[in-house]
Amino acid sequence: DKGNFIRRVRKLIPVLVPLLVNVLRRSYELAEAMEVKCFGVSKNRTYLHELQFSRRDYVFLISVLVLFGVELFSWYAGLRPDIIVLSYFGIIVFS
Repeated sequence: DKGNFIRRVRKLIPVLVPLLVNVLRRSYELAEAMEVKCFGVSKNRTYLHELQFSRRDYVFLISVLVLFGVELFSWYAGLRPDIIVLSYFGIIVFS
């Protein structure tokens, strides 16, 4: 903080050199990443397509929640859910 302008700049060199090297390295990496993704090749702008739930998604979600509820109920009732599920698919495991 003290001294003339040149002395203060000299004191900042140990901080500024690594900062400058880091900025140059990051800009090179960014330029390579943009080149790999072909940034700027197409003049047409692409837009983000927002996804929405369809009927199939709701059916799947409800079926998963029902199966999860059956699983919780069977554990709460003291049943062995692995035997229930395996017997449903025709596979009976005795342990």
